[in-house]
Amino acid sequence: MSWLRYVLKNLVRNRRRTVLTVASLAVSLFLVGVLAAAYRFLTAPAESNGTELVLLVSPRASPDTALPLWYQDRIAALPGVVAVSPFGYFAGRYGSHHALIPALGLEPQSVFRLFPDWKVSPQTRRRFFADRRAMIAGRALAQKYGWRVGQHIYLVTPLPLYSNLGLEFIIAGIYDSPNRTGTAVFHWNYLNAAFGNTDQAYQFWVRARSARDVPRLTSAIDAMFRDAPVPTRTGTLKQAMLDFLNLLGNVKLVLLGVMAAVTFSILLVVANTMAMSIRERTPEIATLRALGFQRRQILAALTAESVALALLGAGIGGLGASALTRAASGFAIGGAVPAQLSVGGSVFALLSLLGVVIGLASTLPTAWRVSRLRIADALRYVG
Repeated sequence: MSWLRYVLKNLVRNRRRTVLTVASLAVSLFLVGVLAAAYRFLTAPAESNGTELVLLVSPRASPDTALPLWYQDRIAALPGVVAVSPFGYFAGRYGSHHALIPALGLEPQSVFRLFPDWKVSPQTRRRFFADRRAMIAGRALAQKYGWRVGQHIYLVTPLPLYSNLGLEFIIAGIYDSPNRTGTAVFHWNYLNAAFGNTDQAYQFWVRARSARDVPRLTSAIDAMFRDAPVPTRTGTLKQAMLDFLNLLGNVKLVLLGVMAAVTFSILLVVANTMAMSIRERTPEIATLRALGFQRRQILAALTAESVALALLGAGIGGLGASALTRAASGFAIGGAVPAQLSVGGSVFALLSLLGVVIGLASTLPTAWRVSRLRIADALRYVG
């Protein structure tokens, strides 16, 4: 019997144990894959998805401080600015649904310059521009709630900042975007009127012409308003959302901790399974040695079995994580930044490496100990 055939035969010797071991590995490494994709997203703020060109101009001192509306014209005059709009955020509940729907208040003429990859029909644009109550919704959001063009909807926010404010909107159309964001957009001046026409904005959103313009505009805007009534702090939309996540704690450290805990747990499970399997085969291993097999050949066969199972589990877990992250690609942080989770080559490489480490670490100690037994003692072994 060849060495490879011997390994393959032992892989299916106990089918139930093999299936359960692979399933345990797949589930655990599936979780590691999803967490690794999230960690990769958090550590790659410059990843191109369009949001790295959108700048948020906020009050430097406090987010509760309003910015004068005349800041908009000063910002629009800067070279490299494609669009600028005052921004308002409205999170409301629709009907009996408990989930908050993120709605962004922006100037309608600026929306499609801030997000040029949003695809809408000319009729939708006209309807959106024509009525102050008009709203456009991402396709994922519209499908979730069954919204139709021309439908009137009523959103009520439970947030204390808005004192349970309720607003009526008319669905002017549905937009598509590469990121499938579930975001609704309405007229900023509609929210401004609901607050009594204060003509103040808590933020301005700015679209830069290119990535090269981003650092220059960031510095220029803050320098321009350094001595103004309300100094500003400017940063990219994506980085602002990641900073918001960091307010919840060190998210990256938590992700690393959970990945380490999951890996260690599955290592213990697989190590126990492989140790039990090897101990059961001690007389067989002694027979192989009596037939002339070297210790290194036996060790290689046993570790090959374990590594093969671990890599199979890693492959299944990685495919599952990839499917989940693709399905969740419509999720947007804060209703604006698409969480582009993806299980790419680096994540698959990580899972494969973990599979090899788990396979080796779970087998080598027991296999080495058994292979060192005297042949006579090993043949008498009964577990």
